[in-house]
Amino acid sequence: MAARDGRHGSVASGLSVLFAGAVGSTSMTVELTPEEMAKSPNAVFSEFDKLVGKYGLEKIRTIGDNYMVASAVPSPKEDRAHAPALFALEMVEGLEKNIDAPGSELKFRIGMNSGPVVGGAIGNQKFHCDIWGDMVNVASRMESTGPPGKIQLASGADEIIEDDSRLTSRARWRSAGQGCHGDVVPGRASLTRINGP
Repeated sequence: MAARDGRHGSVASGLSVLFAGAVGSTSMTVELTPEEMAKSPNAVFSEFDKLVGKYGLEKIRTIGDNYMVASAVPSPKEDRAHAPALFALEMVEGLEKNIDAPGSELKFRIGMNSGPVVGGAIGNQKFHCDIWGDMVNVASRMESTGPPGKIQLASGADEIIEDDSRLTSRARWRSAGQGCHGDVVPGRASLTRINGP
């Protein structure tokens, strides 16, 4: 998407970004040994990596206990919002089903948004391709403000998937600040719509 020297970036539209952050991992650093602490997120993130391949997504990075993926990178995808939403549902449902697996004690907040981003390579040592912009910031905010075990969608993603029966099998709506806020529950996991910025 951009030159490697970090001085240039390119704008891309039609992407989706998803953040997943573990809840309560800070307290685990006190309770567990370093080996035990590394084992849980490694086991969970390894399963997430498999799902990334299944849904044709691009893993952007992990920082501590936060996992970031994007859809339609580097090539456009018609299901740019549907694929990460299904990915998120399977993330949550997998953790709920595998209660005895390493890392199953972790709960994740998940946030997602769709729209234009800027992409480029950062720095000139150990560089990696990154994406940023208001859409990414909103996706991150959806994650950080969401409840554990839930998936919050910003309006950019919700507008794309609203007609997908796999993702909108049941909805309950109520007023919430700048727009509407509802739980959409396909199976056991749930998507929460946040309309507005």
